[in-house]
Amino acid sequence: MNRAVRQTAARACAEEAGVQGLDVVVLGGAAVDQVAEVSQLPQKDSVVLAWSQHTFAGGSAANVAVGLARLGCRTGFVGKLGDDEHGRWLAQVFASEGVDTRALIVERGAATASCFIAVDGQGERMIVAFPGAALIETLGELDADYVAQGRVLYVGPAYPDVAAAAMVAMHQKRGTVVYAPSGAWGPDGLAGIQHLLQHADVLLVSRTEAAALTGLSSPAQAVWALHDAGSPSQSRCRAAGAPVVVQTVGSGGALVLAQGIIHEVPAFPVSGLRDTTGAGDAFAAGLIAAFLQPPSPYREDAGASATGCLRRPDLQALDWPAAARQGNAAAALKIRCLGARNGLPTRRELERMLAAEGVRPCTQSRRRRGAPAGLGDSTK
Repeated sequence: MNRAVRQTAARACAEEAGVQGLDVVVLGGAAVDQVAEVSQLPQKDSVVLAWSQHTFAGGSAANVAVGLARLGCRTGFVGKLGDDEHGRWLAQVFASEGVDTRALIVERGAATASCFIAVDGQGERMIVAFPGAALIETLGELDADYVAQGRVLYVGPAYPDVAAAAMVAMHQKRGTVVYAPSGAWGPDGLAGIQHLLQHADVLLVSRTEAAALTGLSSPAQAVWALHDAGSPSQSRCRAAGAPVVVQTVGSGGALVLAQGIIHEVPAFPVSGLRDTTGAGDAFAAGLIAAFLQPPSPYREDAGASATGCLRRPDLQALDWPAAARQGNAAAALKIRCLGARNGLPTRRELERMLAAEGVRPCTQSRRRRGAPAGLGDSTK
């Protein structure tokens, strides 16, 4: 699909979202990425030469919003921009991608957040973040009514009280909360976000984040620890049981813990890897889009329960390995391109990738975190 056609379709999707409601509301930040390609990442007291420099639209949560919009989901973004040139440009990019920005705040006199990213020849990167207007900071800035228009709330890096309020608003409408803290947990680590884990229906972390939160080097053991930390809350509209936990493990694919079983979902082979920046965001978009596409667990005619919450099936029973497989495919397509959003696939591109690669078997394990490192006890 050429860019002009995609932008026309995107504008139509944004207009439709305003009329029919949203599939996904994304809470988090946007930023401008200054990306330099280097032969190797710099070491302490060293100088490296860059052979290219580019400016891209970025920000982890904003990348997820754009990824979802490209996959055909009616998506809204809740965040903040400065009233500078960068902020105006990012708002234009959202519009061109079909992301609804009715809840986007422009802060007068503020600079928009930005990042410097160095990417080496193997696609690995280092990131320096420059603070600026990006996140909703107070409950007064949060439009809870807007949040409740979605069927799914994706929470990226966010202030804890804002994140909690948004999660409660979504649960009151019987929606689903996907939480991806992305390193934003402060000095208290896991204890600092445990109350948010207890509001999450799906927890999405990288291998590095899981190890930092739990202190466990084994991905499988870390998944179990995060599962236990997200024990059921008293929220009347929260999905039953502990959250589904999804951990991305780079070239190893992803681990999914649902219904007491860990599924190891292999990654797709990638030729011509260029930049891993935004791979996790692409994965998140693919994963979420998978359970919003038909057959969806959300029924438009489901009515309301006595608590005022829409009825829907238990998320634990969904085909999460298949959703993670779609996330892996989206990430594999993204990392072939430079920049966090270049390479985020359309629905057609993703379906073509999935069809070309076929179904690769997952392994399963019931082993708890007291087991040795690795999945172990695998069964087909």
